[in-house]
Amino acid sequence: MKNRNIIASDSNHNNTKLASIISWVTAAIALIVALSPPMAYYWITYEAHHKEVSLEAKVHAAFITQVIIGSPDTWREEVGELLRFDLTGHSENDHNEVRCIKTTDGKTIAQTNPELSSSAIIGSTPLIDANGVIVAELSVSYPLKHIVNNTWLVTLFSFTLAFAIFLTLRMLPLRALKRALSALHHEKQTLKDSEERLHIVIDNAIDAIITLDDNYIIESFNPASEQIFDYSKSEIIGSHINTLITIDSYDFSKNNKDTPLAIDKVEIIAKRKDGSNVPIEFSLNEVKYQGNRKFISSLRNITERKSAQEKLTYLANHDSLTGLPNRILLIDRLGQAIKHAHRNNKLLAVMFLDLDRFKNINDSLGHDVGDMLLKHVANVLKTTLRSTDTISRLKNNSDIIENIPGTIISRLGGDEFIIVLEKLASTEAASTVANKILEQLTQSPFMHGNEKIHISSSIGVSIYPTDSTDLNALIKQADIAMYRSKDTGRNTYNFFTEDLNTEISKRLSLEADLRQAIDNDEFELFYQPKAIASDKQIFGAEALIRWRRPEIGIIPPFEFIPILEETGLILPVGQWVIETACKQCREWLDQGLGPIHVAVNLSARQFYQQDLDAIISNALSNANIPAEFLELEITESLLMEDRDCSIKTLHKLKQMGLTISIDDFGTGYSSLSYLKRFPIDTLKIDQSFIRDITTDPDDAVITTAIISLAHSLRLNVIAEGVETQEHLDFLIQNECDQVQGYFLSRPMSANEFQQWITQYKNLNEINPNISKKTG
Repeated sequence: MKNRNIIASDSNHNNTKLASIISWVTAAIALIVALSPPMAYYWITYEAHHKEVSLEAKVHAAFITQVIIGSPDTWREEVGELLRFDLTGHSENDHNEVRCIKTTDGKTIAQTNPELSSSAIIGSTPLIDANGVIVAELSVSYPLKHIVNNTWLVTLFSFTLAFAIFLTLRMLPLRALKRALSALHHEKQTLKDSEERLHIVIDNAIDAIITLDDNYIIESFNPASEQIFDYSKSEIIGSHINTLITIDSYDFSKNNKDTPLAIDKVEIIAKRKDGSNVPIEFSLNEVKYQGNRKFISSLRNITERKSAQEKLTYLANHDSLTGLPNRILLIDRLGQAIKHAHRNNKLLAVMFLDLDRFKNINDSLGHDVGDMLLKHVANVLKTTLRSTDTISRLKNNSDIIENIPGTIISRLGGDEFIIVLEKLASTEAASTVANKILEQLTQSPFMHGNEKIHISSSIGVSIYPTDSTDLNALIKQADIAMYRSKDTGRNTYNFFTEDLNTEISKRLSLEADLRQAIDNDEFELFYQPKAIASDKQIFGAEALIRWRRPEIGIIPPFEFIPILEETGLILPVGQWVIETACKQCREWLDQGLGPIHVAVNLSARQFYQQDLDAIISNALSNANIPAEFLELEITESLLMEDRDCSIKTLHKLKQMGLTISIDDFGTGYSSLSYLKRFPIDTLKIDQSFIRDITTDPDDAVITTAIISLAHSLRLNVIAEGVETQEHLDFLIQNECDQVQGYFLSRPMSANEFQQWITQYKNLNEINPNISKKTG
């Protein structure tokens, strides 16, 4: 009790002393506030008036000096009146201002008012005659009482303000001190409640919170910690933290008290009570509590986060459709495989696989079916190569290859796949695998409903280090070899060679020129006439595309059409052909040449594109010609690729009123059962049969059979490649409906065709002595 009284007494003494200091400081501040404004006002006002009267004295002195110089004898009589004039804006008696001129001996010459009785502000200036001699002095006096009176008013206001400030500054700190003492007392009273609330927060925290003593012994263990580690408080408190976690970068068994410890959000693996691992995010901070060093650790179970990260990593490195590694993971794995092959002096093969005619399936059956087909192909590849995830171990399977320990299968996108074969003993091993892949794909058709879709692929192979040691170059070389497989009939494989590289370089250059040709309108349509065999009347023409290449001339179609097909440029070029042919048909009509039916050839990509009907409809509408004026020529091999889809497309085109012809008939593999289902109008006999019909009995029989077959199916027949009168006579005798060939004319430009048809109305007028070279 005595100690409490002493403490209370000391506290009161300290409070009194602090209050006295506050009072003195406040009084000093108030005194400064009281004295500063009047002193500043007096000084500023005095200086301003002093400058004003000095200026006024100088102004009057300047005018009076002119009088003195001008009237040296009579100036004393004249300046009195001049002195009264207001030269500075003040009235004559403004504030009892006094203007006075006195001689050098003190005699007053002139004065505006009586002398001021009180103190004044005086400004004086000497008056000088023409000889520079001071003859008098001009002074301007201003009374101080006005400034003094105003200064007292300012002083009164300042002291009032200072008193208010004194009271405010003295009372507020004392009140604040009282409140602080009260708050301190309240804080002591509620400290126990705060500690209890803290325990509630810790016990209900989502994260595990564990406190440790100076030796890393567990002192507290909240419920979240119990959930993570499956330990109860009674089981774990008193144990070392190493029971739960171990961090490689810090050894908890060493107790270095001189080094502060702080660990911030480290991802580590902790151990549960049953010995299983759990990934956690761990933080540890050092604190001082009652003079002792303590540690507070925060632990968060990141199992779900790690799982999500692993899933994101998988998605970033794998194709979402097939689950195969994508380009990113392929480049990483291929780089590792190349390093491994270099260290072990082994061969490595990169296989570039591209599905044959996949675009047709996508366009005709839709992308959903195409996606299912790609999944099917991925499964076939994984099964064939015995692949598990991305690395496959081919164990003692002589059907594939015994000495290949692993493969990498990747999908680059679309229908392109990359297969990497590691540790090859020879290139023959790559051939074995390529043959096996081709075999398995052809023997594993994709089922779409009840229909089988047969699959084939083209494969290109490059070898490390024979072809290159750079991974990007190996992929590019395999791609080049794959295109050779496409060109040589598909469903095969080819190894990369330097000759292929040269050929592809030329092809790429030609492709670039073709793209430029589209932009520069270098394509042109030529027209070859067609005639009705019975009455020999010209009724139409076939539109044939030509490339008029600058500085080179006309490029025949067989040199650039395949590249247009491969690159997809055939679609915009094909649309241009249809639109241009329709416009030309309109021009001929407008020029009075009569209806000329124009035939255009459709490529596979054009035929299977989904908006073909819209493209044709727009072309007919823009040209304002009937649909029957446009004839579409389609090869029989194209129709047989996907028969059901072909039938649907043909019906849609026929409903528009178009004429449909099957081109190169007899060279493909169509069956009569499907031929009768196709809604077509004309069969076009290939020129290979017409060329020798007058000399080769087999060709004559085939041609006659085709004509008979067409007529039995109520179809028209047109023979192309008619070069001689004998050809024409044979076809007329066997009732062929229409003819086309060099006997009529070579393909011509639009202007040439117009001149030609104006000159020749029927076959009887045409000169038969024409080149025998087929067109």
